[in-house]
Amino acid sequence: MACQVDWPLILEYVKVLASPVATLGAVYLVARVGVDTFRRQKTIERRLDWYEQIHRKLGQTAYMYVQAAHNMAAKGPDAQKRIDEATKSADELSALVSEAWLYSNQEGLDALHACVIGMNSMDFPALSDPTKAVAVANSIAELCTRTGSLLAKDIRSEMHMPLLTVSRKD
Repeated sequence: MACQVDWPLILEYVKVLASPVATLGAVYLVARVGVDTFRRQKTIERRLDWYEQIHRKLGQTAYMYVQAAHNMAAKGPDAQKRIDEATKSADELSALVSEAWLYSNQEGLDALHACVIGMNSMDFPALSDPTKAVAVANSIAELCTRTGSLLAKDIRSEMHMPLLTVSRKD
């Protein structure tokens, strides 16, 4: 006796199962795309947050170094306090720079390391000449500004935003 396949019955099973299987496949694809998009968005948010923190800290630290040097040059009463604040701000900047390899490109990473090395090399007590201390602090502030603009250029290009330029009217 030969076994016969009931093709109309199999066709009915296929019709019944096709819709749920297609629905499950579509649900999986939509969930996968949604999770991937969410992860990308969170990565962008973390990166932007780091760029904002590092940019603020660069400006704050540069300002503190210049203020400490000017206070030292003027032989102000709170010169040591200003020096301590500048050193603390540089230490906080160093902690943020340690995350640079996660968020920055190579050029930004190198600029940040150069900036931190410049700050760490400035020894306020060893600079007995106040004008030299002010000059060194100003060069550190300029280095911080250049580093900040380099990082801003990096993130703006990554986000496909136009680069900003400042034009002077002479």
